[in-house]
Amino acid sequence: METMSGETMSGDRTILDRIVDARRASVAHRKRVLPDVALKMAVQKAEPPRNFVAVLTRDCFNIIAELKKASPSLGIIRETYMPAELAALIDKRLRKQKLVKKGDIVGMIAGTPIGARGTANLMRLMRIGS
Repeated sequence: METMSGETMSGDRTILDRIVDARRASVAHRKRVLPDVALKMAVQKAEPPRNFVAVLTRDCFNIIAELKKASPSLGIIRETYMPAELAALIDKRLRKQKLVKKGDIVGMIAGTPIGARGTANLMRLMRIGS
């Protein structure tokens, strides 16, 4: 049983505590190794952000696909984790099942749990058929 602080009755830290600690450490590391100038240059070159809320609140069928190599509760889900290939597979299957059509937008969430190799979590809007 967890207390309000997120610890179990025995004083052990929860998986959520470990996830938050790992993310804080990751952010602190990135702040140390990535100069502000490089970050500002990357932001200037980046595509403008899409309106994620507007996409999800449209009056139509909305889909969010979560891509994961592993999860804290299930462990390894996919030995070979290639988000771009999984996104293409999702695109193909959604169109085959006629759940979406070319040009529709699907929200894709890809992440890695603590200790897994890969990049930080990401959220991206993917246009079907592109």
